[in-house]
Amino acid sequence: MTKLLRWVTGLLGVWIAWNLLSHLVAAILWFTEVDYLSAFLLRLQTQLSLWVIVLIISLGFLLTNLRLANHFKHPENLADLEITWLKGFKTLDSSSLTLNQTRLNSPSPIVRSGVRPRGKFSKKRPAFRLRSLLPFALALSLLVGVVLLYYGKMAFSVWHFHRETLSATFLSEATPPLPSPLGWVSLGKLFLSESRSNLVWQLGMISAVMVGLMVNAQLWLRAIALALSFAWAMVISEQWGRILEYLYPTHFNTTEPLFGQDIGFYVFGVPVWQLLNFWLGGLFLFGLVAVWLIYLTSGNSLSDGKFPGFSQNQLRHLYGLGSAVSAITAFHYWLSRYNLLYSTRGVAYGAGYTNVSVKLPFNTGLSILAFAIALLLLLRAIFWIRRLPTKIPVALWILGLYLGIWGIAGIILPAAVQRFKVEPNELALERPYIARTIALTRAAFDLDSIEAETFNPQGKLTSTDLEKNHLTIDNIPLWDTRPLLQSNRQLQQLRLYYQFTDANFDRYTIKVKPDQFKAGLNNVGRLNVSKLNVGRLNLDWLNLARLNVARLNVASLNLDWLNLARLNVARLNVASLNLDWLNLKSSNNTIKPANLGQKAALREQANNLGQKATLREQPNNLKANNLKANNLKLNTKTQKQQVLVAARELDYDAVPKQAQTWVNKHLVYTHGYGFTLSAVNQVGEGGLPYYFIKDIGSGGGEALKGSLYTSSPEIRDSIPIGQPRIYYGELTNNYIMTSTKTQELDYPSGEENVYNTYDGTGGVVN
Repeated sequence: MTKLLRWVTGLLGVWIAWNLLSHLVAAILWFTEVDYLSAFLLRLQTQLSLWVIVLIISLGFLLTNLRLANHFKHPENLADLEITWLKGFKTLDSSSLTLNQTRLNSPSPIVRSGVRPRGKFSKKRPAFRLRSLLPFALALSLLVGVVLLYYGKMAFSVWHFHRETLSATFLSEATPPLPSPLGWVSLGKLFLSESRSNLVWQLGMISAVMVGLMVNAQLWLRAIALALSFAWAMVISEQWGRILEYLYPTHFNTTEPLFGQDIGFYVFGVPVWQLLNFWLGGLFLFGLVAVWLIYLTSGNSLSDGKFPGFSQNQLRHLYGLGSAVSAITAFHYWLSRYNLLYSTRGVAYGAGYTNVSVKLPFNTGLSILAFAIALLLLLRAIFWIRRLPTKIPVALWILGLYLGIWGIAGIILPAAVQRFKVEPNELALERPYIARTIALTRAAFDLDSIEAETFNPQGKLTSTDLEKNHLTIDNIPLWDTRPLLQSNRQLQQLRLYYQFTDANFDRYTIKVKPDQFKAGLNNVGRLNVSKLNVGRLNLDWLNLARLNVARLNVASLNLDWLNLARLNVARLNVASLNLDWLNLKSSNNTIKPANLGQKAALREQANNLGQKATLREQPNNLKANNLKANNLKLNTKTQKQQVLVAARELDYDAVPKQAQTWVNKHLVYTHGYGFTLSAVNQVGEGGLPYYFIKDIGSGGGEALKGSLYTSSPEIRDSIPIGQPRIYYGELTNNYIMTSTKTQELDYPSGEENVYNTYDGTGGVVN
């Protein structure tokens, strides 16, 4: 049986090691692919260091104390205990001693070799009989079970959180919440917030632990110590982000008024101290309870129905562990003083009148008292002083006094002050704390540096103002992300397993048609130029209501897509003229073919210029980027356009349950497809978004299968789409394998699907 257990344990260890190694190698390859290997190695180093340190300290502390307890415990046969006691006495009538007279905590002095005893042992009752011993042992066993359940659930929640946040974007999302130390509040949440089935399971686990401890305390306590050490190591190691923040803090250079600490202390320092309180509180408490339970159940006390009492070494051991528990309790209450700044008691968030006047002195006093008790117990553990016994031990007096102060000053008094003093006169008492909260809130949001001024609009908006701010005016958004995503999910989602999770604002340089383009002179009713001398003039897609030029001297004139309501040119001297798609509503015969120069060729009569005239002489190869006249500027054929971009990602969780197989998850459903690009300042038919890019394979034709619809050739030239497959997205949280014999689902086409095989070079292994 032992050999089989070793084989099973070995195979289980190999499987766990292989699983961890495979995940580690995959993570290293992934972070190498995205060029964040150094950041991952720093995280891995921090996590591994924390895990090893916490595990070694926890296991070393618990196993050492369990070994000491096993050494100091009573022997299984109390008759052996009597012989052990009598070995050191030279003159002692053993026949006058009975079993009940061998109490190790007897007030009678113990005389070593060479010293006569001062008197006879008087008959004493055992320290505990079964009716007192059994409930006490069961209570300690119950406490061990509760400790194991609480910290085990904490470790499980961290493991579950880690699996659920593999795709976390921010550090705050990748770091689990701070665990709460074991206490009355956390125990209430542990049992009261669970469903009935979970509660039954928890009580069953605690009962099994209690039975096991009654049968073989040593074996079960060692196993529980090992489990708790691993649980603490897991919880603390997952807080690597807060540890790094503590090691590399940023000072805010702003102090809060209650304690005078920098804000960085609460952001980077307090969370780490809370982690230390969580870990050491459970470590010291379990160590004390485990050792106490070993001593109570030693010497076959439960079988014999009596416990002979604690020996000197046992008491010193318990005093030492009690000192550690008292010290961490003092640290807990000292740390809780800073938590008052996050209190929700009272009308304002933070430390109010009751917290500052009652809770703060109370927590400070309890911390000092607990620290004094820790020193007292430590002195008794180091310097043993035998005292005459009392009916009630000093430790119980101290514990009762501490619990009394905690109940009265910690619970009853703050509630009474808040109810009978603060609430009847709340505004007057809370006013300074409300003002403090408002001031710090304004400072936190950087609102205290804002100057408030009354806005007095004058209504003096001119065409010049519009011209100077034409980019802003042309990109005034009519769409927000929420209505766009709603429209996308109805019009562009195409299948249930596609999802538009987010939309983002961006700006693109887009080529546009002439009738869509409005240059810097747009909305200028007239352009009056007295004299214009330009070596090379290029007016592309100029849209003016009226152009008046008294005299125009240009070596080479190129007018592409000139659209004028009226053109008046008194004199035009051009050596080379190229007019493409000149559209005039009225020419008034102001341009005469005879004045166009020797090389100019007019293909239609001047009286037909009201229609569409084509004047060409040579290819459009002479350009002038900018035309400046009377401080006005003509732009080029492109413009900045604010748009909304939304990616069509694959949501594997939306795949039908019957189709969620391993092959589909890792080989078939591998990527999303395409995106939508819509203008923020335009509305399509029926109030829908005006899409620049949308759909999948809607262009028609064999060559356009799988391509995305684009609203114009200019959009297609401005935004090259290439391969619209999305392998890395916000919903990508599982690994996939590509270029296999199983083809991947590419995109839907009508009632069927199109499949593809990945031929790129990305991925962690290729």
